[in-house]
Amino acid sequence: MCVKLKGKPVIPYDHQYYLASYIYRTVERSDPSYSLDLHKIDVPKPFTFSYLMAEKRKNLKNGIRILSDSVYFYISSPAERFIKGVIDGMLSYPDIKIGNLKGIISEVRILQRPKFSKNMTFQTTAPIVVRKPVKKNGRLSGIELYPTDKEFYTLIEKNLNKKYELFHKQRINGVVKLNFIHFKPKRHRILNTHYRCSLGIFQITGNQRLIELGYDVGFGEKNSMGFGMVKVV
Repeated sequence: MCVKLKGKPVIPYDHQYYLASYIYRTVERSDPSYSLDLHKIDVPKPFTFSYLMAEKRKNLKNGIRILSDSVYFYISSPAERFIKGVIDGMLSYPDIKIGNLKGIISEVRILQRPKFSKNMTFQTTAPIVVRKPVKKNGRLSGIELYPTDKEFYTLIEKNLNKKYELFHKQRINGVVKLNFIHFKPKRHRILNTHYRCSLGIFQITGNQRLIELGYDVGFGEKNSMGFGMVKVV
């Protein structure tokens, strides 16, 4: 999705919530009943999306100054109804507002899917969140992990199997192994919650269906809030 901008805005580093809200509103405009389903707690969210990106930008203390005439971002989903809802909503209402960024959708393009195999290399276009569930004062919470933690990889595999069962209504108990070539720790805030997360490049081997699912809906948690999206390198 390419957006022609009005002016040279400064967008917040933590812009995922604004972008997620825009995506939900876009689907609501074209398919209200499906939008209601997406907001249900027990319904898996079949999408993820990338950071907002720009060819020319400047990092400031309070955000990112966009110096290009446009920005772009990617949305990924295996659900045809979701993709149709996004595209129809954008074409029928091309004006976009994300925080103090205002513009007009100038291009919507469907990219060719990669050829999947049991051994692939991915680069994150949005950071990966992995949380270890723990009990504290009788309440269940989560501790975010980095690729330096061994449980990071076990939890990613477990999460992929869980998502596969939710989306496909069957278990496969697939095995995947990840190896991060390098990573950069990040920290983002969504509303009042902070998340430690990881950007980087990693190799993945194992069950091809789980690898494809990770590409489609994201690796790790909080995918529909802008975490876990990857591209092939």
